[in-house]
Amino acid sequence: MYKMLIADDEQTERDVILFLLKKYNFDFDVFQASNGKDANEILNSTPIDVLFTDIQMPFYNGMELAQQARKINPAVEIVFFSGHDDFEYVKTALSMRAINYILKPVNQEEFKKSISDIMDVIKIKEEIKSEYTKQHVFLKYPNQNSYDENEISSQENSDVSHKHAVRLLEKYIHEHYMEELSLDKLAGVVFLSPKYLSSIFIQVTGTNLNKYIKNVRMEKAKELLTKTNMKISDICQKVGYSYVSYFCKSFQEHFGTTPEKYRQDGAK
Repeated sequence: MYKMLIADDEQTERDVILFLLKKYNFDFDVFQASNGKDANEILNSTPIDVLFTDIQMPFYNGMELAQQARKINPAVEIVFFSGHDDFEYVKTALSMRAINYILKPVNQEEFKKSISDIMDVIKIKEEIKSEYTKQHVFLKYPNQNSYDENEISSQENSDVSHKHAVRLLEKYIHEHYMEELSLDKLAGVVFLSPKYLSSIFIQVTGTNLNKYIKNVRMEKAKELLTKTNMKISDICQKVGYSYVSYFCKSFQEHFGTTPEKYRQDGAK
């Protein structure tokens, strides 16, 4: 069972999170802390998969706690929740690869999506870990493999792992194209350095990562234009773009026509 630490100095806020976890059937072994010091002790004594932390707390604030959590376990998933809608907080949270920054009072649907996203990431990481472990065991003990492939080379085996990692990353992109998908974030998903990920992604797919993400987003935008009555501005947000002007420019570069014209032509 995955372990979650909820750190908040208000019991009522922690109770809200516990209620929502139960409501949406998220199965976690939950630890609680009412201040940063207690939370830090839990992090040091228990392997935590998800840190759900308030920003303002006694002893350690949420940002300091998250930094400490990353030192202990670089793979820990982090969600900040706070009553402060502060750009600097949000910017810092993004720089720490937090999965989300949720404002209080917690929106139930936003909470559900954030935890669902976390579960997706954790499962993908587990698949990759499992694959890498199998490949390592095969190389170390080839005679224990049930297949007649004892002569497989290290390079061939590495290629299999790379293809598996890229396949899982493609799946992740198709499920999360509407979110901010930085190279650092995606590299963290598959336990690779950003530079190395860029290299093997091109080797396996024949295209670079940014172009692949753009293709996925453009295809989804095309689908929404022809199958829904959503506003262009809403489609822009839906497929992961922050600015309508940039979305429209990207769409025209990709399809040779504007989103409005594409919708008009598609309706004929």
